[in-house]
Amino acid sequence: WEKEEEKTDDRKKLIALESMLEVTYTSRRYRNWVKDALQYILNAQTVTDADLTQNLEGFVQKRLAEYKLEEEKKGQDWLKRGTDTPHLVLNLLDYLFMEEENPNYLFRHRSSIEHFMPRDGSYSAEKWEEQELDSIGNLCLMSSSDNSALKNRSPKEKVTWWENKYKGSNLTPKQQKMYDLEKPKGWTKDVCAAHHHVCDEMLREFLEKH
Repeated sequence: WEKEEEKTDDRKKLIALESMLEVTYTSRRYRNWVKDALQYILNAQTVTDADLTQNLEGFVQKRLAEYKLEEEKKGQDWLKRGTDTPHLVLNLLDYLFMEEENPNYLFRHRSSIEHFMPRDGSYSAEKWEEQELDSIGNLCLMSSSDNSALKNRSPKEKVTWWENKYKGSNLTPKQQKMYDLEKPKGWTKDVCAAHHHVCDEMLREFLEKH
């Protein structure tokens, strides 16, 4: 087994991507990425960590593009779907935010989608529209037990609760980003919208890679 300090940056990125796919596609029925990766390895003469990462990112790109097109055909904004947002989208954002927020983040299965500003918007002096509350900027993944514990709390109270329980750890990279943004001036509509824009740009850039 490799020691952590012996892993190259390419190897760490590959492990993170494989872990992200593992927690996203938990049912054997949807684990096509494993079959595709093995077929790619068998067909290639040599495969580097970077090669396999590119291949797996291609798989994610395809799934993401399919979801985006499907929602657009229905006249829906694919990044304002609230709890109907596929976990792939939020796990992918955690993968993309890792370098900035937590390069050593370990993916775990998180089954619940959290609205940072609660869906009724009752903790804000501003009036939040449903699409703002359901936007990707206001969402992150966490365990169902943590989501239940945070259900009736304001964004500020959620940050404090998390710090008290986990000492600031156990955050997903996207969740960490949202909590960092909340601390200076609170989780306002403008702060949420700016974060939404960043997420939108990151996903679009990812779709255009390779």
